[in-house]
Amino acid sequence: MENYKKKPKKRNYKPLYLLAGFLVVFGLFIYLLIKPSTESRAIDDLQNASCVEEVRSCWEKNKASLTTDDEYLNEVRAKLSSFHLSAQQTEACLKWLSKPPQSLNLIIVPDLSGRINDETNNPGQIKNDTTLLNEIWRSFEAATRLKMNSNDRLLVDVAGGNQAQGQFRSIADDLVFDLSSFRDKSNKLYFTKKGGQFQNKIAELYDLARQNPQGADYWSYFNHDLSRNIRTPTLFTDYRNLLIIITDGYLEAQTKQATGTAFYTGTYQERLRVFNKLKTGHSVADAISTIMPIMDCADHFRNLEVLVLEVNVRHSVSAQEPKDPGTPRDFDILKKLWTDWFIKIEVKNASADFFNERLNATDLTKQKIRNFIKGDN
Repeated sequence: MENYKKKPKKRNYKPLYLLAGFLVVFGLFIYLLIKPSTESRAIDDLQNASCVEEVRSCWEKNKASLTTDDEYLNEVRAKLSSFHLSAQQTEACLKWLSKPPQSLNLIIVPDLSGRINDETNNPGQIKNDTTLLNEIWRSFEAATRLKMNSNDRLLVDVAGGNQAQGQFRSIADDLVFDLSSFRDKSNKLYFTKKGGQFQNKIAELYDLARQNPQGADYWSYFNHDLSRNIRTPTLFTDYRNLLIIITDGYLEAQTKQATGTAFYTGTYQERLRVFNKLKTGHSVADAISTIMPIMDCADHFRNLEVLVLEVNVRHSVSAQEPKDPGTPRDFDILKKLWTDWFIKIEVKNASADFFNERLNATDLTKQKIRNFIKGDN
């Protein structure tokens, strides 16, 4: 037999390859672990910023990759907050910084004057108002119930709340629904508890107003009270300020002057003169020049949207309005006066369709409410 020499075994390098591959992957993992991320480098740069312009420079350098990074955005906002900015400085920063989450600030001011008892001109007005108020509540809930840790708020306020020994103000104080204090839970739970309170307090408010009708001095409300309810956007929360007014559209108020009433939208005789001019072909803008424009207010409201509901012109004298049967063109006259006033005080949507007539069927008005609160108006 021939002697066969054993062939040398081939060395198995596979374990070495696996080990080398493991070491490479492990090394890469460690490198990535200790290598500063884009976010951490950006935050380090941010911490060294000593003024607003340096913070803005950091933002401009990193916004392409970190615009949607919530952690980085919060660090930027926190750094800017550390400079104790004024409202004007904050507003300037919000022009270049990504907008923070938006919350609703919804203010409702119903007209609790004699209009709610005037069955001649406004039959069933309390029922109408209550239906619309409940729709406002439902729309507010629909817009906010899926949020968590939001700063949304709904409040019902009254013009002249100190009347009737302050009872109106006392009820209104229980009609403030502020979700900023409801934290770490779905807003759904908040509405489960609060819906009944809204309806009960609205019923109580209108029951008191039916017995003690109060003047609805909206001019004084805008001039003295509205500003306290407006929320200013911050670096962390953007606010959409909404005001819903429920009124017949006649802007009148009790005064201590000889006439006893301030007629901001004109007396019957003044509106009658306007109507006669309109019959001869004058434009509304020209004809109403005989009525003094509604006065300017101490504050202007560039960050406020307004919806006026239930405007209903008088068509006959009544127990509540024994000297004012209205004119056929009162709606046009009232709308022009309110529009000019809102433009003067810089209401955000003054040129939009904010002035809405009372309708026999409330479905269209409900849809207007839903669109207004959703921002589709």
